[in-house]
Amino acid sequence: MSIKKILVISDTHNYPREIEKVMRQEKQVDMVLHLGDLEGHGKYIEKVCGCPLQAVRGNCDYDGEWPTDTMVEIGGHLIFMTHGHRYGVNYSLYDVEDLGRECGADIVMFGHTHVPYFDQRKDGFVLLNPGSLGRPRQQDRKETYLIMEVDEETGKIEYSPRFVAV
Repeated sequence: MSIKKILVISDTHNYPREIEKVMRQEKQVDMVLHLGDLEGHGKYIEKVCGCPLQAVRGNCDYDGEWPTDTMVEIGGHLIFMTHGHRYGVNYSLYDVEDLGRECGADIVMFGHTHVPYFDQRKDGFVLLNPGSLGRPRQQDRKETYLIMEVDEETGKIEYSPRFVAV
């Protein structure tokens, strides 16, 4: 059985060292998906995680290194990645969900709100936000991320939202 461990993060802003705390907890990951607002720290994140980084540009990423939106295929699942600011995710998730479905994705990942969110629909469609490692905005203000464990043979995915240990 081939399980791939994927770290999903967003909104690290100018707090890239928080990724070091995450890696002390997780030990190893096979891939990092970053949903924007890296603020120029992509190479640092890759170095600390020791694996490939796939990212999208957020509203605070001015260097143009990353695409605004992208599609990634993992374990037979098509993932639409976006920061979300262009689709009004602070107000509604309808636009980002519709766009993801139109693109044929069965998983839509977004950031921008700095608040973790996870919704798996009856049809299997998943809409998620890992929260923020840099500036969390949910009531408890805990830094959050998400681990996806993907069985590449069966396509089964287990989602584990996590907090950074103090």
